[in-house]
Amino acid sequence: MDVETNRQRAMERRDFGYYEARNRGCYRDVKSKDITSCKGNASILQRLRASLQVLDISDHHVYNHFVVGEGDDLGWLGYFIGKSKYLYDLRITSWGEGENIEAFIEGINRNQSINSLHIGTDLRGVSFRNLRPFFRNNNNLYQLEFNFEVGLECAESIAFVLDENRCQSLESLRFEDCNLGEDGFAVIATALRTYPELEELHLQHNNIGLMGCTALADTLRGWEASNLKHLDLDGNGIDDQGLQTLAAGITNTKLEELHLQHNNIGLMGCTALADTLRGWEASNLKHLDLDGNSIDDQGLQVLAAGVTNTKLEELYLSDNLITGAGLRSMSDYFQSESCCLKTLNVLRNDFGDEGAVALADILMGNKSLTSLHFISHQSGITNPGWAAFSKLLCDPSSIKSTYHSNHIITTIGEYDMPRTPLNIRRYLELNEYPHPAIHKILKSHPDLDMEPFFQWKLKLLPVVINWFENCRSSMLASSGMMHANYPQEESTQRQNLQSRELSALYKFVRGMPALTVISYWQQQVINIQARRRRLDVEEETAWVRLGGRPRDEGNVEFIQIGTKRMRQE
Repeated sequence: MDVETNRQRAMERRDFGYYEARNRGCYRDVKSKDITSCKGNASILQRLRASLQVLDISDHHVYNHFVVGEGDDLGWLGYFIGKSKYLYDLRITSWGEGENIEAFIEGINRNQSINSLHIGTDLRGVSFRNLRPFFRNNNNLYQLEFNFEVGLECAESIAFVLDENRCQSLESLRFEDCNLGEDGFAVIATALRTYPELEELHLQHNNIGLMGCTALADTLRGWEASNLKHLDLDGNGIDDQGLQTLAAGITNTKLEELHLQHNNIGLMGCTALADTLRGWEASNLKHLDLDGNSIDDQGLQVLAAGVTNTKLEELYLSDNLITGAGLRSMSDYFQSESCCLKTLNVLRNDFGDEGAVALADILMGNKSLTSLHFISHQSGITNPGWAAFSKLLCDPSSIKSTYHSNHIITTIGEYDMPRTPLNIRRYLELNEYPHPAIHKILKSHPDLDMEPFFQWKLKLLPVVINWFENCRSSMLASSGMMHANYPQEESTQRQNLQSRELSALYKFVRGMPALTVISYWQQQVINIQARRRRLDVEEETAWVRLGGRPRDEGNVEFIQIGTKRMRQE
């Protein structure tokens, strides 16, 4: 069979060889405007032939989006994708009116530069198994994402390709809103048993149920050296039994983020998770999302006991059944020196002022939490609750109480704090300044009482002077932030600081004369008492030499005899 016959048959089949033949061995000779339906597609195709790195095939006319219309042959697009050495991100969300999908798939199979592939639409009757060469030949693919309704047959094809053509470079796998169901995900999970190198597994909204949890747990337990750090199971109908099954597998991972929001987790599920975390010595979990479940006060109490010695930094508990009693049960956790939590979300929990007071109490002395998120009107917080938060941030009852207030947290309420009272927002802003305690003391105590420091006398005077030096340094360091928000307050504080320093020093020194007089007479008493003790000793010695103590015996003649003896001696 001659070369011309082969070329003609390739053109009839419209496979990769067809486009190669049309291109006469040099794909740069084909004009993009002649093989596309619009100027935008022609421009994208031209850049793809050069060095285009990101390509979206969709139905949105925006930058870098190839919108397939009448006159667009997907075979040409696939051909140039296969030729590209620069394309690293390919996203397919719509085929439009395109044809020759099989030729397009064949072009993808020849590409070795793509490292991220997103498929957001079905393959128009073409089996996913046709992509086997792509997974077999591409050693750069690290992210694979599906975002369309995947039926059981398609799930089986995907599982077959993953199992038969193990892609060792794959680090992130996403099935988002695919509605895989229990059976569909079970076959996917089974295929993943040879992928311990996966670092991220996103399975949002797939209704995997108990069967899916069992299959996933079996896969996780079977990984000898798992790299999994991120597991997202949002909206999968997971109940207590499902979480109990799944919890047994997560300890075999390096999990840092666990997303379990919008499921049906209650007390028993919290108990299983808490037991797992408590016994997981190598836990690296930093992010736990339990929004939108059925966790009540008892469940929160159990969970808090389980996370006490973990490295958890973010905890999401919004849309649950938590009240003030449940929040107060977290006291031991927040007061623990091992507490690392930085963010707590309790949005849409009706805990009222009781919960606000509980949160303020348990955060007193906490050194880690920086963000506390809730929606005040949905949580039932009124003036008493806000007053508790105000006292948490700055207790003006004494300088010592102000110093021991919370200077760590920077957000209380919603993310941009539109409903948080102004005085609390200003305290929170002060917490972002260098040495926030200094700013709060200056703000809350205009007249600094020096009398409590008199007991240390002049020894403490250098400390007082140094404290005011720190005040000036702190005010200078925070001048940019303060000037931007409250320029008049900055000017007032600068003017008042020097006069307050002089006033404090005057009070301190003025107290010295009285202290000096008191100290003088105290020392005189001490000296007299010491002299009296010495005289007593001398007197005792004298009487011993005289041979007795007449005062005790009442014998005056004894003194005369003793005196006569001393003269004779």
